[in-house]
Amino acid sequence: MTRSRLLLALALLALGLTETARGDINVGVTLSATGAAASLGIPERNTFELLPTTIAGQKVNWIVLDDGSDTTKAVT
Repeated sequence: MTRSRLLLALALLALGLTETARGDINVGVTLSATGAAASLGIPERNTFELLPTTIAGQKVNWIVLDDGSDTTKAVT
């Protein structure tokens, strides 16, 4: 097998592996939608409703958590 054929075979194999590794994209954020900082967190939470549900053909899961303006809940 010549070197060019070997490189072509490896390139095709790599291309095939990247295509099968596709899955959902999960993006998570913790906001203060309740509590003392709710005036800042509610508009941020509402922004996520405007974001796309698919990017480059992949499903995007926007995960929004509320920490209640409690810093002990925000730290994970």
